[in-house]
Amino acid sequence: MALNEFGQDNNAYIPVATPIDGPVDHPVDGPIEYQVEYQAPSNPMLLEAMSRPRAAGHLGILIVASIVLQFVVVFAVMVASGESFDPEKQDTSLSLLVATVAIGLVLVALAAGMTRSASCSAASIGLSFSNWKTDCLLGIVVAIVSQLAFMVTMLIIFLAWPGMQDQVEANPERINQMLPPMHPVLLVGLITLVAFWEEAILRGVLVTHLRRIFGSWTLAVLVAGGLFGVMHINVQTPVMAIPLAVLGVIWALFMIWRRSIIAGVVGHALFNLGQLFMLDHLTKTAAGV
Repeated sequence: MALNEFGQDNNAYIPVATPIDGPVDHPVDGPIEYQVEYQAPSNPMLLEAMSRPRAAGHLGILIVASIVLQFVVVFAVMVASGESFDPEKQDTSLSLLVATVAIGLVLVALAAGMTRSASCSAASIGLSFSNWKTDCLLGIVVAIVSQLAFMVTMLIIFLAWPGMQDQVEANPERINQMLPPMHPVLLVGLITLVAFWEEAILRGVLVTHLRRIFGSWTLAVLVAGGLFGVMHINVQTPVMAIPLAVLGVIWALFMIWRRSIIAGVVGHALFNLGQLFMLDHLTKTAAGV
């Protein structure tokens, strides 16, 4: 049961009493008869207290902040590395990965602050933890659905565009360059944090704000899914934007259904870990290990 700050069930219908004979704006003789109607609870993700220009402004601020933070981090790593700066080196790639996670968490904090300043709760961008146990278990289902959708999408790509096979085969190498060998606990921690900030920003913030701007969940989900796929082109091969866009749509739908990003975070993290496990297995098999 999802309880709000007053201990009320957010998912329960709200009883509203109204006079049977209409609004009473003058003294009357005798008792007033009321009828009780049950109204559906308001969905905080509709961002009703936020204007469309303000929603667009929030997205613009996050984009600018992301670009500035990435520039500062890369510059700092380059200065710290000196002449030995090489993004493909293990130490450098690990530093950039950790910095990316830090940037993501800063953006989440910034988004939460801007949302609260617009008289909207943290739950309006999916930061709701009232049903976290159920959502964590549901995350396993999200991971399974995501894996099946990924496999089906890749199969369609192979059948429709056989020439894309070279890009798909080159993708594991690009992922290996991005993720240096590290302790399993550190890997799980980083993957989980990446999943958290990506779900918070690209689903919790982006989808809800696009819905506020466009007035349509469908358009918001499709646009956000496409952007999720495109933003991974710099770390993966271009063809991977297609299955990743499909995953972005799936995770957004689960967020809208649950009114929380938790199921998506768990499913996202499990999916990524599963992909890395298969990648490691294939790499060792190819090397004859």
